[in-house]
Amino acid sequence: MPETDLKDRFRYWSAWLGKSLPGKIGEDAGTEYFRIRRLQEGSDRAGRAFKACVKRLGPQHTVIDLGANMGRFTRMLSRTGARVHAFEPDPWTFDELKSRVPDHDNVTFHQAAAGAADGEATFRRDPGFLKNRQGRSAGNGLYDSVLWDDGDSESFSVRVVDFAGFIEGLGGDIELVKMDIEGAEVDVLDRLIETGMLARIRHLFVETREWQIPAVRPGLTRLRKRLARVERPEIHLDWQ
Repeated sequence: MPETDLKDRFRYWSAWLGKSLPGKIGEDAGTEYFRIRRLQEGSDRAGRAFKACVKRLGPQHTVIDLGANMGRFTRMLSRTGARVHAFEPDPWTFDELKSRVPDHDNVTFHQAAAGAADGEATFRRDPGFLKNRQGRSAGNGLYDSVLWDDGDSESFSVRVVDFAGFIEGLGGDIELVKMDIEGAEVDVLDRLIETGMLARIRHLFVETREWQIPAVRPGLTRLRKRLARVERPEIHLDWQ
């Protein structure tokens, strides 16, 4: 497990225990522990599948990085020669992304969030963002996270793109989609199923962050059951 994941999980447990005490340790803590363990086991399997998929990529493929942040995976995908579409809605992070992935003719940058319809949305930033922009840029989005610092949260408006419509407009199959969109994945995936565009994706890797964002858990539980009946694509909901 990467060091950053260990730190995040430590912060998560600290926050969870702080909100649960006194009197709620016991069954709640045990249930939460085993749920996190199951997620981590799924993440390990998805991580291996992701690396194997990236190794097979080439110039003939189109891939999409949803929630590109500062470009760690955008750079990895671009080096394969595949055509990469990188989405990042936060204006500060988008500028960082473009500066860190320079001179790649095969990368198209989109300063937008993926959604179920075209429009705008209000995003919020971790209150700790101003003190540590690089370290706290990844958690900005529609929902509060248990990892956020206490304090006032800054809000900003972002452009939202109908992701199903975007895929339809590209034409052809999408070899890989990496999706890390801070809780918006339920609406996006529901829309992909309804429009039939999910079948245009061959490999889908989703970081659900349900251990960080409790608000998305009911929707993800329903979505997992729905996706269990889908034959294509290869889906990993516990990636990272």
